[in-house]
Amino acid sequence: MDKWTRFPPTLEDEERLDNYTVFRKLMMGMHGEAYEGIKHYLPDGKRRLVYLSVNFAGIISKLSADLLFGEPPAITVEKGQEDLDGIIEENSLQTLCHTMALSSSYRGDCVFKVRYGKARDWDGESRAIIESVPSSYFFPTIDPNNIMGMSEAAIGWPRQIGPELYFRREIHQPGIIINELYRMTSPQHIGEQIPLNSLEEYAGLQEYEETGYPGLLVEYIPNWRLDDHFWGISDYFDIIPLQEELNNRFTKIRKILDRHSEPKLLLPPGIMQYDERLQRWYVEKEDLEAMEIDPEQAGDLPKYLTWDAQLAACYQEVEKLLDLLCMTTETAPVAIGIPTRDGGGAESGKALRFRLMRTLGKISRKKRFFDQGLKNILYAAQVLNSLYGGGPAPEDVTIEWKDGLPDDPQETAEVLNARVNMKTMSLRRALTWEGLRGYALETEIEEIEKGTEAESVVPPPDQKIEIPEDEEGEDEDDAGEDEE
Repeated sequence: MDKWTRFPPTLEDEERLDNYTVFRKLMMGMHGEAYEGIKHYLPDGKRRLVYLSVNFAGIISKLSADLLFGEPPAITVEKGQEDLDGIIEENSLQTLCHTMALSSSYRGDCVFKVRYGKARDWDGESRAIIESVPSSYFFPTIDPNNIMGMSEAAIGWPRQIGPELYFRREIHQPGIIINELYRMTSPQHIGEQIPLNSLEEYAGLQEYEETGYPGLLVEYIPNWRLDDHFWGISDYFDIIPLQEELNNRFTKIRKILDRHSEPKLLLPPGIMQYDERLQRWYVEKEDLEAMEIDPEQAGDLPKYLTWDAQLAACYQEVEKLLDLLCMTTETAPVAIGIPTRDGGGAESGKALRFRLMRTLGKISRKKRFFDQGLKNILYAAQVLNSLYGGGPAPEDVTIEWKDGLPDDPQETAEVLNARVNMKTMSLRRALTWEGLRGYALETEIEEIEKGTEAESVVPPPDQKIEIPEDEEGEDEDDAGEDEE
C-alpha cells in the first residue's frame, strides 16, 4: 500500500466520510445540522430554533437492529462449542453485533477486526478479541479482478497528543499486519513517518506482525449493495427529501399554531390614547399586540382577530409522507407503532408476519451479509485462539437466525418437538434454539436422557402359577361333588 500524503487519502473517501457525517446526524435526530450541511436551508432560516424534526430515519435504523439481533442467533460448532461460547461471551458479541447493525443501517457498512491480545491494559490474560472499526477509519484496496473483494486493507486514524497531531495506520495483508506512525502537518495533511516508539502507547508494537491466519483479520459487512460497487448503501439514501419535507410540514404546523394561539385584539380608532398627566397609554399596545382599522370596518369592535388555519390538508400531507416513507424504506407501519387505517391489529403471529412480510424481507437481505461475515470472524477468532491460546482446532460455524418477533411458546414447542421426533433436528440443537449453553445445556441433555431411559425399560411380566394336571382334575371333581 502506497504512502499517504493526506487524510482522507482520496476524494472518493472524503465524499464517503462526509456522507457518514450527514447520515449520523439524521440518525441522532440532529436534522437541522444535517440539512444545513448538505446545502438545504431550513423552512425558516432566520428562526432555526423552532425547526421541528420527526426522526423517522432513527426509527428505521433501530427497528432493523432490533429485528436482526434483538434475539440472539444460535451459533454452534460440532465439537468445540464450549470454547466458541467463551469467545462469544468474552467479546459480548450479541451487544457488539446489535451496535454494528445500528451503525450499518445509517452508514451503509460496518467493519469487524479480530486480534489476539488484551482488551484492556489491566487484563490478566490475552485472548481472541473481536472489536468494531469505525467505517470512517477503514480504507480497503479493492481487488481489480473482483469489485466486491479486497486484497488488503488499511485502518487509519488521527491521534491528538497534547499540541502534536499524529497519524496511525495499520495495514492488513494476508498473514501479516504492518504498523506505521506519522506526524501530521495539518488536520488533512500527513507528514514524515516516525518510529512507533515515538509514542509510549505504541512502544510495544512491532512494525511487522505475522498473524498465523492465512487471510485478513478485518471483515467488511455491507448493509446491502449492488454488483458494480464495493461499498454498501445506507437505508437513508432515498428518503432524504421525504424526511426533510416531513420536518418542514410539522415545522409549518407548529409555526401556525404558535402564531394563532395568542390572537390580536381589534380596536376602533381613538381608543388607544396617551394621557399627558399620567404619562401613559390607556391601552398598552405592546402587551395586547393591538392594531387599529378604518371606522367603516369598526362594527362590533373590539374583538379578537381569528383565522381558519386550514390544517386538515397539512395533516393529510403528513399521512401521505409517512406512507411514502414506509413504502420507500420497506417498513410496515405496524412495526413502528403506526395503526392501520382500518383500525385492526395483528390477530395472530401468522397475521403479524404477513403484515411484516416486506420488512422481514429487508431484514433477511441484511442477514445474508451478516451471516457470512460473522462466520468468517468467528473462524478467524478460533484460529487465533488455537494458535496462541491452546484452544481446539477451528471449526466451521453454523448460525440459526431468529426473526426478532415475539414468539408464541406453544407454537415454538410444537415445531421443535415435531422436528426432534421426525429426526430432522437433534435434541442438542433444539435446546440450543431455546437459549441453553455450556454446563446448563449438558445438564439438561443428561436429565432428558435419564428420563428417556427410565421410560424405555419394560417392566417384567406377572409370573403365572402353573398347576399340575392331576391337581386340576381333582379340583374339578371336588367342585362337582360340592355342586351335588
